[in-house]
Amino acid sequence: MNNQPTVRVEPVEGHDDAYWVVWDKEIVDSDVFAAFDLLQCILNDADQPVNVLLDLRADPNMPVAITMESILDPYRHVMLNKWLIIGTNWRAEMIVSVLRKLAMRDSTLWFDTVEEALDELQRIEVVPVYFRPRVAHMVELD
Repeated sequence: MNNQPTVRVEPVEGHDDAYWVVWDKEIVDSDVFAAFDLLQCILNDADQPVNVLLDLRADPNMPVAITMESILDPYRHVMLNKWLIIGTNWRAEMIVSVLRKLAMRDSTLWFDTVEEALDELQRIEVVPVYFRPRVAHMVELD
């Protein structure tokens, strides 16, 4: 019996601000929530933009509503740079289509192979980061 989550967030080896989101074929709903909650924490703690590689090569049976609910906040997070999606999946394509409209941004790139995605990751990481979002703090005046 495999106790590994069916959706996992793992650092990309050799890249400080890049993470894998790896999907198995059969998905446990609670694993979707846990993975994107962890990704949200990573984005909240980031001091520079983060790239996320979604590995869909297993053609996962994504629970569409749960995935949409879980991914929306990370997708529109100010510290999210790019989603590099590897593989094709009709559910993922539908989710991204909706996310683009809701977030009013398109931060997704699609790839057939891991090598293509890693090459693009290397390319976008060497571009200087001029914009570093600051968190505004509310101050209560007496």
